[in-house]
Amino acid sequence: MAIASPAGVCPPFKATTGTPFCSAQPTADNFREAYQCFSSAALGGKKEAHYYIGLMLDYGQGIQSNPEKAFENYLVAARDGYARAQFNLGFLYESGRGTRKLLSEAYVWYTLAGESGMGNAVRTRNELARKMQPYEVAYAQQRLGMLKKLLAGE
Repeated sequence: MAIASPAGVCPPFKATTGTPFCSAQPTADNFREAYQCFSSAALGGKKEAHYYIGLMLDYGQGIQSNPEKAFENYLVAARDGYARAQFNLGFLYESGRGTRKLLSEAYVWYTLAGESGMGNAVRTRNELARKMQPYEVAYAQQRLGMLKKLLAGE
């Protein structure tokens, strides 16, 4: 099922959940159309579309690069449990790109990405933990527990 962009045409993209946003793969020629497609999907409540918008904003594909807006879009998808967005949030927190550099938050989001099924996120989190002080890891683990409760609606 294709989602029409404001122009009435969507470039071809499919959600990893199997629900297509659009009908084919992006090329350098249609990134702008893809951005419109994902924006329409996001407005229609498809949280995974925020991940793809984040990617496009992060890497400047079809739109000017904007790490702060990429961060905001990844966050929407990450809160909904989308592992790739959780991983990318971890990276942005670790590098300080688009947000403040906070290793404890990077640890939290890498952990959530790993728990959501992204295997390399656990490895990345463990590498990050080796760079952190023990009190930072302890704080990150405490923060992880609080965030899990918040995301679960407790």
